[in-house]
Amino acid sequence: MRNGARLKIKLQEITNRNVALEDFITGSNFDNCAKAVKDLAEISTERSLNGVIMFKKPSLALKLGSLLKKVAGLKRGKAVRATAENRYDERSQEKRKEAEDFITLFESEWT
Repeated sequence: MRNGARLKIKLQEITNRNVALEDFITGSNFDNCAKAVKDLAEISTERSLNGVIMFKKPSLALKLGSLLKKVAGLKRGKAVRATAENRYDERSQEKRKEAEDFITLFESEWT
């Protein structure tokens, strides 16, 4: 939970928006999420032998990545439930699309 709070605070600093962590889970905020994780995990000045970026806190980067994916899944699940419970509205569909876009980017670009 502490790491989630740190991530939220860092995202708020980057975007100058005071919103819930769930609200950062959009395709348009994916790069901000990646920047926040890089900032928190502290990019090392050294590179691996094959030139890959290394972190001073690699386990934190993994935990934050897992957290982001989990929050995206929860956001999508809430939107699906709202639709299934006949509380269909455009906002539920929009939130579902935002979560799915984030998950698509995460799965294709997060390494």
